[in-house]
Amino acid sequence: MHTRGLQLDTQHAISHQTGIHARLGQADVRLTEIGGALADGAAPPQVQAQGEHAGDAIYHPPTKSVYIKCVSGWLVCNKFTLPTKSPVDACVFANAVSMRKAKVRFASAGLVSSS
Repeated sequence: MHTRGLQLDTQHAISHQTGIHARLGQADVRLTEIGGALADGAAPPQVQAQGEHAGDAIYHPPTKSVYIKCVSGWLVCNKFTLPTKSPVDACVFANAVSMRKAKVRFASAGLVSSS
């Protein structure tokens, strides 16, 4: 349990110091607060049913998180920084990009130096 907490703290620190960015259309979106990483089959059933391809992003209202499908699991995101540079909660992000109306897919992701 202690190791898992350490991993989540490390993920949180990496997202704030190095920057985990993903492309959404023409926008560079920063994944500001990472809630964790889940193996395939560990995401909520409603999320599992919608995420078919790497990059698929699904907003899950009960957890107020955006789940992003990866090659071998899920990345759980709670806050995003849009190109306007203001951090927003996953719910606000989901509304801003119309996730409730249409499927959203991130094109790519990676670590980017913040300097």
